Amino acid sequence: MRRDTIGAIHLLRYLKLRKGEKDSTLSKVEIDELAEIRLKHSIAPKGTFELPTTWRSAKGVSGKFSDGKHSFRIDTHNLSPGERFHIHIKDVRGNEIAVIQGRGTNGIWRESHRGQTLLKPSEVSDALSNDIRRLLRHALKNIE
Repeated sequence: MRRDTIGAIHLLRYLKLRKGEKDSTLSKVEIDELAEIRLKHSIAPKGTFELPTTWRSAKGVSGKFSDGKHSFRIDTHNLSPGERFHIHIKDVRGNEIAVIQGRGTNGIWRESHRGQTLLKPSEVSDALSNDIRRLLRHALKNIE
């Protein structure tokens, strides 16, 4: 069972106790309803971001990810040897949180950039990670 589903079960049990019910055990019906809600949430259409149609620009190609909180810029200038491009990922405040080098088949996440420690792939939300992977895959395909 997923960690967030287990958390929801504990929350429902807590709420039952707060309402004054003596038994906080969830019935099979309540657990099934929770699973149904979880399933609906997981298959709900996700926001998508538009992939760039232009892949090269003097100032870089910019865009926003589907969460609306993060943006990207693809640079094709000032590259390291063997690098085809790099993608800068920024948060809402404009702070750089990740840089991915366009080399190899999956790209390489940099640990730091300009003296700042960046996030690891495991520290990024699943939705953002999927968007980054999609952008990276298309950039690797379209940028020679």
